[in-house]
Amino acid sequence: MNKLLIVIGVIILISILVLGWLGFVPGLSTLLGADRPRDLGVKYTQADLQSLYAKSGVTRTVIPPGQTVKQSMTFTGSHAVKTSFTQEELSARLDADTWKYQIAKNPQIKINNDGTVEISGRLVTANVDKVAEYYNLDPSHREELAKALSAVKTNPSFYVKARPSVVNNQVSLVIEQSQIGRLPVPGGLAEKYDVAQIAEQMLRQVNGLFVNSASFADGKMSFDGSLPDVLGREEQ
Repeated sequence: MNKLLIVIGVIILISILVLGWLGFVPGLSTLLGADRPRDLGVKYTQADLQSLYAKSGVTRTVIPPGQTVKQSMTFTGSHAVKTSFTQEELSARLDADTWKYQIAKNPQIKINNDGTVEISGRLVTANVDKVAEYYNLDPSHREELAKALSAVKTNPSFYVKARPSVVNNQVSLVIEQSQIGRLPVPGGLAEKYDVAQIAEQMLRQVNGLFVNSASFADGKMSFDGSLPDVLGREEQ
């Protein structure tokens, strides 16, 4: 019996260590560095953020607290924009997001010469369902997503490598690699949930946004289209 208890204890210990390394055990995941985002080598400053704001021409306002999810972020007006945004500017913009339901912390965006884009950061799991609600994603997908994340008690790191492009608001998106914590996401999920269609659904929820074309290469996103005049957000 003692030997059996020792074996069971070892199995439990190994299981905890493995789950911690994957990024799903509070405290231990931090100790093992599993909730630390992959460093893509993209360094950005406040100057990059200000540069993006100047290029985009979008005015930012704060919405009073106590809004519903759908009212917590608003877009009004529209103006034409034709420019390019660097990977540093885009990373700085994501990092500066103060929306109440922001979904990523410590983000980096790397745009490679071959047209692939890498994104890393920490996933704010408590906000995933709120973001899905805001963008009117399929209720069945939201339900499955909630079940999948119910066991995740941390804000694990994430990493995605994809090949995206947009023409006339039609999204082409090929996922080449993705991870939550240290756990690879099965490749078939991208096809099952049609991530390009989900991306198009999200685009349609942003009033004043239309993408004539968006392409990625050589450390920058080339954008031609329209952006909202004013972005309002309820902050954290």
